[in-house]
Amino acid sequence: MAAPEPFSLFSSLRYDPILLAATDNVPPSPFYLLHYHHDRILRAAHHFKWPTSATSPLTPLTLLNACVAAAADSPAPLKLRILLSPTGVLTVSTSPTIPASLSALLPTSLPPPTAYSPTWRVRLDTEPTVPSPYTSHKTTSRQHYVAARVRAKIPELTTEEEVVLWNDEAECMEGSITSVYFWRSGRWTTPGLECGGNNGTTRRWLLERGVVREDVVLAQTVSAGEVVLMSNGVRGVWAGVVQAAWAGDVRGRPGRAGWVGRLGLGRNKCEQGCRISSRR
Repeated sequence: MAAPEPFSLFSSLRYDPILLAATDNVPPSPFYLLHYHHDRILRAAHHFKWPTSATSPLTPLTLLNACVAAAADSPAPLKLRILLSPTGVLTVSTSPTIPASLSALLPTSLPPPTAYSPTWRVRLDTEPTVPSPYTSHKTTSRQHYVAARVRAKIPELTTEEEVVLWNDEAECMEGSITSVYFWRSGRWTTPGLECGGNNGTTRRWLLERGVVREDVVLAQTVSAGEVVLMSNGVRGVWAGVVQAAWAGDVRGRPGRAGWVGRLGLGRNKCEQGCRISSRR
């Protein structure tokens, strides 16, 4: 993949005073899984081989202080956008966000699809997205997500709609602004990172606690009317419903062998992580 224009690393998280009552938000603070966001940005910086001078401002304490200053003890929840530039400039901006419950932010279990009454509309992309470091890490180089949202005719980030990206082997990767989960074999299942998506902070929290599992989810197995779950670092977990079955085509495309190397993964590791088998 050609190198994009200069980019920054970023992560979006929730500030919410109700999080002070949550025992699972460690360390205790009104910032949703702040240490996961810190870790995510550092991992991305290391992957892209940014110099120490760029990452040194991003200590846990400096990030916490920057978030505290940005939130300014707001009584209402906020979306915080943490941005780290290639020259080491750390900024945190804020915008309003909707209320959320602790059970949506830090669920200890997730009920089956029949328990949900989703309002979000979810579509499968009509073209594959090639996995790359810019899908595996969160950067301001987001042309692939913008293109998917344009194809899905989603006009605004505030619209209650999402599009699910899939790779050259028709494996679901993630949503354009969310991690996604499908009900498979009696468990909520999120696509493995080897399939090309980002390790979202809420996704990581759910996996570490065994609330969800990883596996391959092929786009052609996703049905119209199927309830799916989504998550991100601002809203927690919520539900949507698939609007139409997959109508894509991957014939003649490069396939997994061509892009696994771009993610820095060996083929065996990718196949082991995604559990590729003859069921294909």
